[in-house]
Amino acid sequence: MREPPVLNAVSVPVAFGLSRVKLFLALSRAPHGLLALAAPALGLLTVFAGYTAVYALNDVVDYRVDQEKLRLERPEEGHYLDAVFARHPLAAGRVSLPEGLWWTGASQPRPSRWSWACNGPRPWLWSL
Repeated sequence: MREPPVLNAVSVPVAFGLSRVKLFLALSRAPHGLLALAAPALGLLTVFAGYTAVYALNDVVDYRVDQEKLRLERPEEGHYLDAVFARHPLAAGRVSLPEGLWWTGASQPRPSRWSWACNGPRPWLWSL
């Protein structure tokens, strides 16, 4: 019966198919660096998702109020930053109520999942 190979620094690349470059990346903890660089990007994505989810929920909750605002608003008064794509698309009838409810429901869990991915579970944050 053949003895298993004794592994040392020279035999590791041969035994496991690792290249020398991977060993040097492991020496410098490159995966930690990649994670450290990715965390702020994921954080910004989480903030953006949370921000837009709140506005979507606001448009669903204020559906009737926004319809009344649009009915009473004169066209020259409608120059708002939030009207770049469409001002209150749900209240204006450009998005149906079922579509708006679907979008809002689909967008709400994303920030929580992404926040959990960045920080781990923080149930006390979700109760705020």
